[in-house]
Amino acid sequence: MSTVEPSNEELKNLVNSHIPAIHGSADIAVVLGFVGPDYGGIYYQGKLQDEAGNPLVLADATLFELGSVTKTFTATLYEYFVTSGAISKDAKLGDFYSGSGAAAELDAAYMPQATAIGSNYVDITLKSLANYTSGLPDTGIPVNSGTHYGISEMFQYLSGNPFELGKKGEYLYSNLGFALLAQAVATSQSQDFHTLLHQNILSALNMDSSMMVRLLGSRLTGLPMGYDAETGSPNPVTVAGATGFPAMGGAGALVSTPKDMMRWLRWNMGSKAAMR
Repeated sequence: MSTVEPSNEELKNLVNSHIPAIHGSADIAVVLGFVGPDYGGIYYQGKLQDEAGNPLVLADATLFELGSVTKTFTATLYEYFVTSGAISKDAKLGDFYSGSGAAAELDAAYMPQATAIGSNYVDITLKSLANYTSGLPDTGIPVNSGTHYGISEMFQYLSGNPFELGKKGEYLYSNLGFALLAQAVATSQSQDFHTLLHQNILSALNMDSSMMVRLLGSRLTGLPMGYDAETGSPNPVTVAGATGFPAMGGAGALVSTPKDMMRWLRWNMGSKAAMR
């Protein structure tokens, strides 16, 4: 089976057919990465504004919030430690967290410590967190969490068995599942999740511009304005792992650039060149 490198006109037509609003007055942009046996590239169309409404350059180094694409990195990091033998393929949350008692306060919002988790959840395997079959709900964030939901708050909430699990083995999308997976991986290695991700995945792929959103500091407001597909207009972005919700970092808090994501695409398609 042979493949043909797409032309700019073909890529433009593809974007136009899926996002007709790109020709309107709103600042909307699309980045497409494409890879073949002997070709590859990044296609750009449209224009950007940041969350303050200022014009933003659309290029290889433009930072974007990845949202739930972060989960693919979290799952890859988990599998890395399983393959290396650092985490058992049958590991459960109960292997890292006590099944009773109140959650201990954490010294810092992003550093793992062994703490409590409700008895309803101790038998959940890390593998089921990674493949959405744990029975955990989508968010699992208490309604009174306000504007901050840290690791300590997550464990305090879960220590009280606040909800019953869905049927194990059935697919159920869960941000909470990936928040716990990231935390369990971090706890198993006694290290911060982002440090582990950078050392073992991002650095190996030379994705040096990719990081957790909390590390952006003053650059946070320079991220691109989001796009609401339902209304066809720009919309400020709020992701599961935003700075106010550090507990959910492994579910949606990574930012990256088109150049870095091209390396991620190539590596996921089996290209060893992405490692150089």
